[in-house]
Amino acid sequence: MKEQYVLNALNSFSCLADKCPLTCCSCFYISVDDSAYQKWLTLADNDQYKAWLLAGVCSKITNGKVERVLSNKQNSPECIFLNSDRLCMIHAKLGADFLPAICRNYPRKKLIYPTREITCAFLSCPAILKTVLFDSTSPAYNVITSQGIQSRNDRQLTNDHITVFLQKLIKQLLPSTVYSLSQRLAYLAHVMAELISLSLKNMLSLEALASIENNHHNNLKGMIMAVDNGTLVSNPVNGIYMWDIMRFAMVKHKLLQICGVPENMLIVQLARNADATVAAKTAFYSELMLLRDRSRQYLQHLDKPFSRYLEGLFLFVPFPFDDQIDPITPFLTAVFIFAIGQMMLWIKACEGEIDEDDIVLILCKVNETMCHHYDIIQNEEQTRAVLNLGSYLGWFLELT
Repeated sequence: MKEQYVLNALNSFSCLADKCPLTCCSCFYISVDDSAYQKWLTLADNDQYKAWLLAGVCSKITNGKVERVLSNKQNSPECIFLNSDRLCMIHAKLGADFLPAICRNYPRKKLIYPTREITCAFLSCPAILKTVLFDSTSPAYNVITSQGIQSRNDRQLTNDHITVFLQKLIKQLLPSTVYSLSQRLAYLAHVMAELISLSLKNMLSLEALASIENNHHNNLKGMIMAVDNGTLVSNPVNGIYMWDIMRFAMVKHKLLQICGVPENMLIVQLARNADATVAAKTAFYSELMLLRDRSRQYLQHLDKPFSRYLEGLFLFVPFPFDDQIDPITPFLTAVFIFAIGQMMLWIKACEGEIDEDDIVLILCKVNETMCHHYDIIQNEEQTRAVLNLGSYLGWFLELT
């Protein structure tokens, strides 16, 4: 039996359908899997729906491969089977059995590892995200622990050992209310940086993992003191680098417009010009810091929702060191999604107080954009040289 993580929000999930503030059918291309396509082909030639279904299928090239998608003839991401009431015509006319797999499963996602199985969800779904953020009675994930995970006696370090270690740490750390979010994130960054450093030196072992775990209390206490007394501060160069990655997402993928940021705000102009000179980049970064400080009066009560949000993100993306996955990129993906979400909330909060629905909508749009535009992370991978101890600590401390 595997250790199972199940996102509790799925237990009460119900699609908002035409009441949803977003529409997953118009945000990204709907892929038609082979099973669904073959089912459509088996319909009788004189069936009134066969030609109707097949006419909605277009070809799109993704990573050099031809993919079947539901689209109009202009090859737009808008699903051709979405009616004027923003409801699915395939579902209405033929039932859920005729939907492509992605439509039947969204927002659910399952990740299967050698010793764990994670049932999670895309946080671009408003119904899911609102429950994740604001459910005050249930943990973000329910965990069913099996005997096997505790009794394994492998002496050779594997990716699976590291994944288990990180999941255990995050499960213990993020839901905690003993320490502030700033303190918890600083410690998480410290542990991640130590793992990366040991890995690069070929010194990461089962003994090293055990040492980190055994010194958990003292290390956490030391990090908290360093944050509180100001001796642990972020490196502003690393901060500018991170905001530069964010600016790339904001400008190229129009996140500012998507999140409803007015064109006349200073931050919009600074974001567009930030790649011109070092001074322009610094001005953009400085304005973001001002917006962060101004928005704290509105967002200071969100420590718990943000902790739950991070827990959802970290268990959703594949962990660092996972098999056949770059050891750093997945973790950074979660960090970037979280950071950009916070930044958008800072900016919006400066226009006036924002409510739960505003928070959910903005974070959904950020997740939607980040999860479906991989060039954001590919852009980051070109500058791997900055991934060191200082940058990990700096990024997290800049977020808080």
